[in-house]
Order: sequence, then structure tokens, then C-alpha cells
Amino acid sequence: MNAKAGYAADRLLVYGIGGVAFAGIETSQAAGTAFAQTRTSTGWTLGAGVDYAFTNNVVVGAQYRYYDFGTEHFDVPDGFTDRDQDVKLQTLGVNFSYKF
Repeated sequence: MNAKAGYAADRLLVYGIGGVAFAGIETSQAAGTAFAQTRTSTGWTLGAGVDYAFTNNVVVGAQYRYYDFGTEHFDVPDGFTDRDQDVKLQTLGVNFSYKF
């Protein structure tokens, strides 16, 4: 779930975006006692982007997003060292839209 707000000037839109994010966080180990665990984690995201309408039907743009899912604690079986995974992610994407 995200909220997006921005400023439009002629064919250019500059915006900020933010909200709640979800991710599947997985950890595994092959040496010693093998195990694998997966959790669905909830976090937050913030970002910014720009869109430009080349024509009334064609829009291209780019967007940067930062995601933070905090730290997930995983219990390792058989007395091995438990692990904490600090999960953060950054993405840069481009988009192309065609309006019918």
C-alpha cells in the first residue's frame, strides 16, 4: 500500500512515494546442520520519481525506492549460532506507459 504525491508542470511530473512494503525473507545453511527458513516481513518504503509524457498516449519515467524491513531473527536448530538478518533494499526502475 503506497501513497504518491507530486507536482506536474506541462508534460513533466515529479513525485514522492511512500508506504508499507512486504517481502519474503529467506535464510539457509548447507554446512553442518542444514536448514532453510522463510518469513514474510513487513516494512516501509520511500522514494521519488519523474514521469514525462512524450505524447498524449506515451509516458516514460524513472523511480528510485528505498525499502527497510528491519531485522529478522532466525533460530538455527541443534544449538548452532542463531542469526539476525538486517534487510534493506534499494531499487531503480524505469517505466513505459501507453494510454489507450
